[in-house]
Amino acid sequence: MSDQTLVTPDGERLAGYVVGSGRRSVIVVHEIFGVTAHMRQLADRFAAAGFAAFAIDLFDGKTTDDLQQGFALAGALDWGAAARKIVGAAGALRTDGRSAAVVGVCMGGALALMAAAEQPSPGPCVCFYGIPRAERADLRRIAGRVLLHFGTRDAYISTERVDALEELLRDADVRARLHRYEADHGFVREEPDGAAATLAWQRTIAFLQAELGAA
Repeated sequence: MSDQTLVTPDGERLAGYVVGSGRRSVIVVHEIFGVTAHMRQLADRFAAAGFAAFAIDLFDGKTTDDLQQGFALAGALDWGAAARKIVGAAGALRTDGRSAAVVGVCMGGALALMAAAEQPSPGPCVCFYGIPRAERADLRRIAGRVLLHFGTRDAYISTERVDALEELLRDADVRARLHRYEADHGFVREEPDGAAATLAWQRTIAFLQAELGAA
């Protein structure tokens, strides 16, 4: 396991945390706090489940455990460029002969959806409690399958926004499945062994195994 870079088909170097091996790859997109120990642990869990994981660093090495600093980092990010980097990472992995999926958490969940709407699509997508602003991406263009997880007690993403997202994807015939949990925002971070996080993880691994094929 190490910090290293991927080189996209266009020659761009993308920094991140790499762990695991095999032809099935997962690009892990971080929260507003950056590639923290929590995100590395999440990548480690994917590796333990039989996937090669690349936790892409979109903050140029910056991390924080402060909420307001995290909001500032997210606010300074070029979201469109970040989504294109995720697509580039998927392209780099496919160049190596691997299948690839994108899994994003919080801010990373929104960016995973944005990347999924880019052409070419980076492949299957898993979104944990993140929704991009409408002006940032046309999610009706998503071609791959999508799995989404949201908490019903989320203080940052309202039930109305989740309902609207589900309706938009359904009306656009996007192949998406959205699950709701009796949980707060950030339940994977805050209660990793809780019922919601455990069930969401099981569903995620089953989804990725089905989409990316046998190890």
